[in-house]
Amino acid sequence: MGLATCENYYAPPHVKKFGYDAPGGVEIRGRYDGEFAKILTKDALQFVVDLQREFRNRIKYAMECRKEAKRRYNEGALPGFDPATRYIREAQLCCIPSDSGCRIGAFLLSPKDGAFKKAEKMAGIERGSIKATVLIETLPALLQMNEILYDLRDHSAAQIPIRYHTGANNVALELVRKDKLREVRAGHDGTWAAQPGLIPVCMEVFSKNMGNTTNQIHSMKREDASTVTEEDLLHRPRGSRSLEGLRLNTRVGIQHLAAWLSGTGSVPLYNLMEDAATAEISRVQNWQWLKFRVELDGDDLGVKVNNDLFGKVVEEEMARIDREVGKEKFKKGMYREACRIFTGQCTAPTLDHFLTLNAYNNTVIHHPMGSSSL
Repeated sequence: MGLATCENYYAPPHVKKFGYDAPGGVEIRGRYDGEFAKILTKDALQFVVDLQREFRNRIKYAMECRKEAKRRYNEGALPGFDPATRYIREAQLCCIPSDSGCRIGAFLLSPKDGAFKKAEKMAGIERGSIKATVLIETLPALLQMNEILYDLRDHSAAQIPIRYHTGANNVALELVRKDKLREVRAGHDGTWAAQPGLIPVCMEVFSKNMGNTTNQIHSMKREDASTVTEEDLLHRPRGSRSLEGLRLNTRVGIQHLAAWLSGTGSVPLYNLMEDAATAEISRVQNWQWLKFRVELDGDDLGVKVNNDLFGKVVEEEMARIDREVGKEKFKKGMYREACRIFTGQCTAPTLDHFLTLNAYNNTVIHHPMGSSSL
């Protein structure tokens, strides 16, 4: 369903029968649904519209800056520390703690500080009530972590550095336990859990290793972190390039995208909770291997990744997905459409900006003739 704001559009004060009660200047493009109307109330729509109108120019500016940065990277430049924000990196930064006594607030995975301040003011709640976590998933963001925390200092919760199968579940839990142990030993005060069932494991590790201390601000590990250089962060790790890796990327990417097209953003795959970031990494790695015709190693030493090999892998992995999920689910699901989108992006001459951008054409409804405009 699309939501459009029309600055010159006149909205009559009355509500049409079977139409959404929308504020002035707003047009909802899509069929009317009584259940949707319970969510798309006039106040809720006004809230979204006010945020959109206030911040859309900033968003456009940020996207233009991103285009310019991408152009530089494509020409061979590397991201680095910004000299203009050196004072932030060298300062002792303090964020308002989550247990500040507010007792209310939204906890989001969406670091947009300006929108948070506006939303708090509109809702009439105390500043700092909204808390956000930040996932560092790109190389430029890795070099801007201090700046991100500084900007979000009033609203930061953190930066975020299986059932029915006992054996697989134990393996997955042990991986989580090791990961959390690494985090607490590195000086972190808390962590995130991919789903509620993992909270006891996380709490156990942190409680055992932090004892009665409330934080590790003075930990030597944190002092060590201050010596990390730009070169350290830009160092490229080495890894293997295997046919199984190509297969797993393809299988996971298609299955996650199929779930995404069906309305599910986070999905359990092979004993791990995966989101769009996993599918995005899978897509980009496949694209890179195909683009540069990389040579596999290990048991597949000498085999080069090309369109013929990839086409065979896609065919075989689709057959495997069919077997794993069952013919009924496969037939009713969005697997074939997901396969079309995923393989098309992996083999495209130029890498698309993000996996799901093209997929929105399958999920966003635009019916201008049948729209509700109030």
